[in-house]
Amino acid sequence: MRVFNLFTKIFIKPVSSDADQARREFILNILLLGLVLLTGIAFIANSIYFFYLGSLYKGLSPFITFGSLIFFSLLLFLSRKNKSRFTAHIFIILLFTLSVFAQLTFGPDLPEALLLDALIIVFAGILINSFAAFIVSAAISIFIIFFSELELMGAYVSQTAWKLQPFRLSDIIVNIVSLLLIFVVSWMFNRELVQALKRARKSEKELRQQRDLLEQMVEERTQELKQTQLEKVSQLYKFAEFGRLSSGILHDLVTPLTSVSLNLSLLTNRSRKINKQQIIADQKLLEKVSQGVTRMELFVKSVRKQLQKQEVRYSFNVVEEIKQVLQVFHHRLDEFGIKIVVDEGKV
Repeated sequence: MRVFNLFTKIFIKPVSSDADQARREFILNILLLGLVLLTGIAFIANSIYFFYLGSLYKGLSPFITFGSLIFFSLLLFLSRKNKSRFTAHIFIILLFTLSVFAQLTFGPDLPEALLLDALIIVFAGILINSFAAFIVSAAISIFIIFFSELELMGAYVSQTAWKLQPFRLSDIIVNIVSLLLIFVVSWMFNRELVQALKRARKSEKELRQQRDLLEQMVEERTQELKQTQLEKVSQLYKFAEFGRLSSGILHDLVTPLTSVSLNLSLLTNRSRKINKQQIIADQKLLEKVSQGVTRMELFVKSVRKQLQKQEVRYSFNVVEEIKQVLQVFHHRLDEFGIKIVVDEGKV
C-alpha cells in the first residue's frame, strides 16, 4: 500500500490548488502515464524484433517509439510541474496532428482516424473546456469536408489499398482500444464529477450548520440584550419610584422632626428655671423626642424595603398617632388657650 501511495503521489496526484483544474490534471496524468507505459513496452518490443530480425524487420522503427516515449514522458513531467493546462493543449494538438496525418495518408473516411477524432473531441472537453471541444469539432469537420471534396474532384489521391483488404484482427483491436479509451476517460470524468458534487454537498451542509449556529448565537445575543434592557428599565423604574416616594417620605419626616425641634426648643428655654415639676415635664419631652427619632428610623427602614421591593407591614395605634400630632402642635395650642381632649373610647 505504501508503494502504491508513493507511486500515486509521484506520478498521478494533482498539484493544482483549484478543484476543477485538479480534476482535469488527474485525468491527464493517468492518460499520459498510460501512454508512457505503452510506448515503453512498444519500444522494448520493437528493439528486440529490430535487432533479432535485422533486415527482415518490417515494423515500426525503434527510434520512432523511443521518440514517442521521450515526448510523452516530457508531457507528464510538465504536468507534474503545475503546467497541466499547457500540457493538455499540447496533447490535444498532438492527437489532432496524428489524425490529420492518418486521414491525409489513408483518406478522410479511415475508421481508425474517425474514432481518433471522436476521442480528441472528448479529450478536449474534459481536459480543457467545452469551448475547446467546440473549436476542435469545428476544425475536424472543416478538415474532413475540405479533403473529401479534394479527393472527389481528383485533386488529391490518398492510399485506398486498405479498403480492398479484408477486415483484420488489428483493425478490431484498434477500434476496441479507441472505444475503451473513450469509456475510461468518460468514467474518470464522471467519477471526479461525482466526488466534486459530494464535496459541494458536504460544504453546503457545513454552511447550513454554520448558518444555524449563527442564528442561534444571534438569538442568544438578542435575548441577552433584551435582558440587559429590562434590567436598565427596572433600575430606572426604581429611581422613578424613589422620586415618587421621596415626597411622601419628606412629608412623613417633617412631623417627627418638627416635634423633636419644638421639644428641644422648650427644653432650652426651661433650662434656666429648673424645678421638680419641670424636670418631670422635661423627661416627658425627652421621651417624645425619642419617639420622634424612632418614627424617623421606622420611615427610613420602610423606604429601604420598598426600594428593595420587599413588602412592608407594621401595626400602629391610631390614638397614639393622634396624640403625637397634638403634641407637635401643643405649644401653639397653649398660646391660643386651646385644649383638645381625645376620647379613646370613640376613636
